[in-house]
Amino acid sequence: MSGVVSAEIPIDFDIEAIKAQSVAARSYTIYKIIHGSKHENADVCDDATCCQAWLSRDDRISKWDENRSRKME
Repeated sequence: MSGVVSAEIPIDFDIEAIKAQSVAARSYTIYKIIHGSKHENADVCDDATCCQAWLSRDDRISKWDENRSRKME
């Protein structure tokens, strides 16, 4: 779930907003599981225009490092 949340909301947002996004992302996934999916082998995909955005661990860390660097300038 961290890959979804980190792709959908910036890390520098308030912690309560990040928590809310976590609940929304999880709720959406559960909804797709219960109501079926248009994907043959998955409940959701990682295409933000179709289902949910997603970042790998390496991309997530890179994004956080980039954000930290901008704040220090």
